[in-house]
Amino acid sequence: MNKEIENVTIDKPGLSREEQSKFVEETTRKIKELRKFIKDLPEETPAQKAQKAARLDRIPEIRDAVKKVAKRLDYPIEKITISKRKETFTLNGRQFDYAGAAYLEGNRKGEIEIYPLGISIGTSAKEIEGVVAHEIQHQRWQKVSEVWAAENKAVMQDPEIKEQKWEMPGGRKVDGMKPDGHLRPPLDKKYPIYELFVDFSVTDLKEEDGVTEYSRDWWKAFEKGEATSTQTVHETFAEIAHLEQKFGVGVDKLVAVKPQWRKWYKRVQKLYEAIEKNENRERDLDEKFMQKMKKELPEMFK
Repeated sequence: MNKEIENVTIDKPGLSREEQSKFVEETTRKIKELRKFIKDLPEETPAQKAQKAARLDRIPEIRDAVKKVAKRLDYPIEKITISKRKETFTLNGRQFDYAGAAYLEGNRKGEIEIYPLGISIGTSAKEIEGVVAHEIQHQRWQKVSEVWAAENKAVMQDPEIKEQKWEMPGGRKVDGMKPDGHLRPPLDKKYPIYELFVDFSVTDLKEEDGVTEYSRDWWKAFEKGEATSTQTVHETFAEIAHLEQKFGVGVDKLVAVKPQWRKWYKRVQKLYEAIEKNENRERDLDEKFMQKMKKELPEMFK
């Protein structure tokens, strides 16, 4: 930590000179406490240093795994970095080391980091590839869910959905949305992505739980209110990708993946690939891209 920070003067709008002085004094006190805390931290033992070195020695192997999986999944390798940091998180009262992280928002959106210090020494090469596939799947599902959210919003704002009336047998008139949430023709063709996901149910997916011990831990956290459905679904899709890469088989051959998860995972993969076909698309989905998607999707999901 930089020592000059103790001598800095702070000009905070809205504070009197006396309040600013107290603010600087309190900040300085906290910095000193932090320095003492860092100084008092126990040094690494020789065994811990050796283990850390052994994990970092696997960086070339991890780099090979990144290249292999990024190529197979057609993910930009320049968006994947290997970091020597150690990151941790807590789930169900247990502390875990991050093996990797996917940035889903902010300035680093779309980027992935792999952490050698979070990968156990005995982890196989195939397992490391699974870690990379896991993080890439986070990015895939994020992109698909954003496309879905955009079309869902468009459906909710479309005046035709509520204002246009269809004449039914017996003279009864109805609006553009059926009681089950599906759209009536021709609106179902206008919003194909919405139609694909209208039956997506976290409740149904929860019944089939996760696909690995790790994803099941996330569902347990969800049940306790310690994780959101968004996080839990993310982790389960990512674990399916992990298993595919680890065992070298498609999702249909993974016994651990139950029918509902298998169906939605395959649908997510197809939709992501359709999105990626348009290399010049805008992130906010320009009209030309949307028209192309609407033509391609009906055939793709027959």
